[in-house]
Amino acid sequence: MTGSVPPRRRAMSRRVAAVVVALAALSNGVVAVALPVIVRFGARPNLLGTVLPFGLHHWGRLLTPLFGLLLIYLAYHLWRRRRVAWWATLVAAGMAALAHLTKGDAIPLALGPLLLAAMLLYARPVFTVHSDPWTVAQGLLLAAGIFVVAFAYGVAGFYYLDRRDFGITFSTGDAVRRSVRQFALLGNTDLHPRTRHARWFLDSLDVVTLASGALVALSIGLPLRNRYRVRPRDREDVRALLERHGGTSLDYFKLWPGKTYFFTHERDAAIAYGVNSGCAVSLGDPVGESSQLEAAIEQFVALCRDNAWSPAFHQVPPRLLSTYRRCGLRVLKIGEEASVPLDAFASDTARNKSFRTIQRRFEREGSTCTREEPPLSPGLIHELRTVSDSWLSLPGRRERGFTLGRWDEQRLRDDVVYVVRSREGEALAFANLVPSYRAGEATIDLMRHRAQVMNGTMDFLFLAIMTDLQARGFEWFSLGMAPFAGIGEEPDASLEERAIHELFERLNRFFSYRGLRAYKSKFEPQWEGRYLAYAGGPLGLGRTTLALTRLTEAGD
Repeated sequence: MTGSVPPRRRAMSRRVAAVVVALAALSNGVVAVALPVIVRFGARPNLLGTVLPFGLHHWGRLLTPLFGLLLIYLAYHLWRRRRVAWWATLVAAGMAALAHLTKGDAIPLALGPLLLAAMLLYARPVFTVHSDPWTVAQGLLLAAGIFVVAFAYGVAGFYYLDRRDFGITFSTGDAVRRSVRQFALLGNTDLHPRTRHARWFLDSLDVVTLASGALVALSIGLPLRNRYRVRPRDREDVRALLERHGGTSLDYFKLWPGKTYFFTHERDAAIAYGVNSGCAVSLGDPVGESSQLEAAIEQFVALCRDNAWSPAFHQVPPRLLSTYRRCGLRVLKIGEEASVPLDAFASDTARNKSFRTIQRRFEREGSTCTREEPPLSPGLIHELRTVSDSWLSLPGRRERGFTLGRWDEQRLRDDVVYVVRSREGEALAFANLVPSYRAGEATIDLMRHRAQVMNGTMDFLFLAIMTDLQARGFEWFSLGMAPFAGIGEEPDASLEERAIHELFERLNRFFSYRGLRAYKSKFEPQWEGRYLAYAGGPLGLGRTTLALTRLTEAGD
């Protein structure tokens, strides 16, 4: 266990602390930017300024708005609890305090940055985020904010200048026009400063223009997607855990590319996950010693909290639902997995009228279904690739990943493949057998057919596969999950599940979710619920849905 404080309360306290420090940084930044424009130069520098060589007290006044702009920029990253922002803000606060101390009339203003530095030191454990991926939207919004602040600095500076500074009085329109020229790098060469304050303002405007341009470029140019390294040992350790403790047909896909691995401290349990849209999504339950699964979930949630990720566990069976809830996650039913009992299928289901009709019809056409043992020949791989390409040409068909495999000749070469052929020997459809870590269960990955095939081709393929597997001693055959199946139908269904049920009823005529369940039902499977465990309430659910969509569409 991670301690006596509930996870939700710990997370809330971290968010509150980060917001307080971020607001303090923002306030200091606004003051540092605005005050030098409003307050004119004092007659003499202070005591510290008199002993600084080369007029460095003037540089302190010039750099004050620069450090203020930097503090405003960093306030956003402090709110996101980024570790590097903590260090940068600590340095910027110290430099801002020093800049105030060098000015002749603003020594009390150094207390603000010093107080900010003290708050940063006190709240150091809160700032743990070190690998949160940036999105394009975040970068653009931050860039826009920096530009607005810098432009407002220029407009306010021109507006508050006296007639004695340039011999003219600037209206609001003049201030805007002059600022536009400055930020468009056209300059204001017709202005001739008559006072030290006027010369300082033009110099500071040059500095702010360059600094804001650099910060905007930094905001947009930072990496938009982190790539997480997976060591070969990690995948092999997960494979070993699956061999000892795996229990579902989904476990095999934890070994596919595109997964990152999290291990408990003793490496006796692991989680395969992907990160997208600020959400870390685990594929299924953790795998490992049953006594360590709750610790794995807790430690993974803590990892997500330290990286400002929203944690989620996708397609989990019912066995650990109470554990997810204890760890502060909400649970939502997202569908049901169909598992066919092969003995019952071979003795009863396969003998019903519909399957007998399919069997006779394809036999009359001269069609066959053969089992091809690995390693597959290059010629067979080429045939299967032709079938796959034809299937991908159909509307709505494309490669997907994360919860599924995808076309991979190297992997397919080592799989058992069932192939439906025409009388002439042409490959019409195929499915490849992949390992299931549930004892006595078999499952498949790719199920593809040519664009033009006879109705019932896939039924004929499944009939042959299940009959053959039952003869070889397998007890179960997984048909995978039917999305939205059974959602909101139980008496104790949650409000979210009931809402999804109503949405499913209305969308079914467009997407035929019910048709997928009906198709799988003809094989008379046993159904088991599959769930999504997620954090963050309705907003977290939307964020998780977006992440899952992108992970699935990204493939590997």
